Amino acid sequence: MIAVIADIHANRTALDAVLTTARQRGATRLLVLGDVVGYHAEPVACVELLAGWPLDAVIGNHDLGALGLGDRFANRIASAIQAWTATQLTAAERAFLTALPRRLELEWCIAVHGCFTHPESVIGYVTPVTAEANLAALAPAQPRFGLFGHSHVPALHVRHERDRFALAEGTYKIPRTRSAIMNPGSVGQPRDGDVRASFALFDPEAWTMEIVRVPYDVEATVRAVLAAGLPDEVATRLREAR
Repeated sequence: MIAVIADIHANRTALDAVLTTARQRGATRLLVLGDVVGYHAEPVACVELLAGWPLDAVIGNHDLGALGLGDRFANRIASAIQAWTATQLTAAERAFLTALPRRLELEWCIAVHGCFTHPESVIGYVTPVTAEANLAALAPAQPRFGLFGHSHVPALHVRHERDRFALAEGTYKIPRTRSAIMNPGSVGQPRDGDVRASFALFDPEAWTMEIVRVPYDVEATVRAVLAAGLPDEVATRLREAR
């Protein structure tokens, strides 16, 4: 079993809850779809938690911003927090993030942070409007399964099928004969109105992805954000899952 996680955003409390649940559910490996850091106050702890697992991972735009490698689409608050995050990272965390690729092709999937149509892969949103173009770009010559983050909303898009956006908890069969792309939702900054952390479990034998929601102490993360002097708006959005 592989736990697929995205958009942790330095939310240690949420990540700890997700990893505990993943381990209890039988996950032995992680696939991390970027944005380990950004927005919240515990980037070092999040990298340390991930480093304790066997994993594959790609880099996200907030990770790049914190490394000073550019996130030209970041808004004022995101840019300020990326700059703050850069002051918190030690050489070990910087090395972990710097080593992450922008696109990863595994035997069972292709992983990016942003989308499949943008040449840099770390930006651009997959939405019901852009899904078909992303499915076509995923692997034009053969059906493939792709995983992405960035939108913070769990979703499944299958070529020439009805889109399933803002997925409910549950298990979804991944087709073998048509390309499909899926977002596991956000661990640390959900934006679908559900404050619980979201991730997915991939079963390589059944070829299914299960969306799992995990409650955690949101106020503990809020307290850490405010204690670090980060913007109040970040705490408000976390409480409202937007």
